[in-house]
Amino acid sequence: MKFIKILGVFGVATIALAFVSTASATTAESGGVATNSAITIKASILSGNSWLLTDTNNISANECSSSSLELTTSTVTGTSVSGAVSTWTWSNCTNGNPTVDAKGTLSFTNISGTTNATVRSNGVKVTVPSVFGTLTCETSNTDIGTLNGVKSGTASMVLNAVIACTVIGTGKWSGTYAITSPGGLGFGA
Repeated sequence: MKFIKILGVFGVATIALAFVSTASATTAESGGVATNSAITIKASILSGNSWLLTDTNNISANECSSSSLELTTSTVTGTSVSGAVSTWTWSNCTNGNPTVDAKGTLSFTNISGTTNATVRSNGVKVTVPSVFGTLTCETSNTDIGTLNGVKSGTASMVLNAVIACTVIGTGKWSGTYAITSPGGLGFGA
């Protein structure tokens, strides 16, 4: 019986090690080259695009033609690359400009076989004037979209998120940001 228990523990440990060995790290890249120091990521709404908040029935709550985002990574490699948001602003909005109550963090996790990354937001709290009244929207390790990495030129970040918002319960954030700095941003494995 002891032999079976030991064999069972050994089997579980072997499976766990196999899982760990197949997990890959995410590494920030600039110009197709892995970085070895923190990078500052700057983004703004892609020209001709807008940031949009709707309810789950796709009724527009607020739409902004201008938005900018900035963060500096605190890591450059790991399970994900993350950093604290230093700026996230919205302007030229149909129902008044949202304000940031808590900036939170963004993290980027490589999508296997690409330089793209899943973008997650944690701890962001935004007050949004809307057709439904004032909404407070928050993220909690929320998948908010995809960063489309490039080796040269302008990467993009496509938001497509379902987030918690007071009054309407859940809302949808959408929009496409151009990564204005650094050029050639990507997240490799």
